[in-house]
Amino acid sequence: MPQENSPARIGKTIVICGEVKGSEDLIVDGRVEGTVSLSENRLTVGPNANVAADLTAKDVLILGRVKGNVVASGRVELRAGCNLEGDIRALRLAVEDNAVFRGKVDLTQAASRPAEGTAAPQTGNVSLRPDESRTTFAGQLPFFRAACEGGRVLRHWFDKKRQTALAQSTQGLTGPRVPRHSGAWSLLRKRLQAEPGLRVIDTGYTSPSNINYLTSLGHSVFLADLVNDAYSGNWQTGADEDGNPVWDVEGYLSHTLNFSGRMFDIVLLWTALDYLPEPLVAPVIAHLYASMNPGGQVLAFFHTRVKGEEAVRCRFHLTSGDDVEMQLTQQFSYPARIYQP
Repeated sequence: MPQENSPARIGKTIVICGEVKGSEDLIVDGRVEGTVSLSENRLTVGPNANVAADLTAKDVLILGRVKGNVVASGRVELRAGCNLEGDIRALRLAVEDNAVFRGKVDLTQAASRPAEGTAAPQTGNVSLRPDESRTTFAGQLPFFRAACEGGRVLRHWFDKKRQTALAQSTQGLTGPRVPRHSGAWSLLRKRLQAEPGLRVIDTGYTSPSNINYLTSLGHSVFLADLVNDAYSGNWQTGADEDGNPVWDVEGYLSHTLNFSGRMFDIVLLWTALDYLPEPLVAPVIAHLYASMNPGGQVLAFFHTRVKGEEAVRCRFHLTSGDDVEMQLTQQFSYPARIYQP
């Protein structure tokens, strides 16, 4: 017989459409569509579960697939192999590597925000709009010059480092993470450590390291994979009279950068501008600019080289030091635009 304090369970073959409420711990292994509310208890979404519902509980552990928002008065854990599409609001958050998450994170203990119009310290002098200085780039990494020669140097460098770095590197998408010093990140990190309660946009592939680090400092995070969304969605609506593709710019912005009126303080733009389709670059910059508070900052890296061949796209992980960890992502067919120094 089951123990009296063992959690209730929704089995693999059970499908529930509607509202699930209770006052005991629950494990979901089947399919649930609607809402799940266990305000004082623990909810576990098992590895076989497929949930299309908003979840509310004291603590939430996700191992399977969830499409919906998650609200927890305590802790949310995203385990390796899970897939969550929705927003998280919780007291604490932990994300394992190889967990897939698309949405934003709001921590309920985040400090009160500074008054509107209070400018934060700047870390650079290159503005998104040349005639204004409200938003600045924190800088770019000079080591991207190593990616010239069509990415061959960078790939060779990763291959060379793979054996020596593997023991001390965290495994992720396609290989070890290789740390590289970034003066721009060092400056931005000091602001993140000094000003709790900031809102941050991370525009790269989901990095549990970034989520865990930023939320541990009391910041809210919005995730938007600009490049992957641009090429995986059906945003090309046809071609013009010259044969150039026509893009549904408004549709793309609404899908990928829908902030529901929220304003942000920091954008981790990484190398997104190098890889976005040309018609999307200016609209994305304008949209981000309009969504930033006074004193907002952008951390953006750019490839620089002489010859125009494809460059390697990397995934970036923040650290608590002055390094940014680089990791090769899946290989894509789209080229990078190269900016001359």
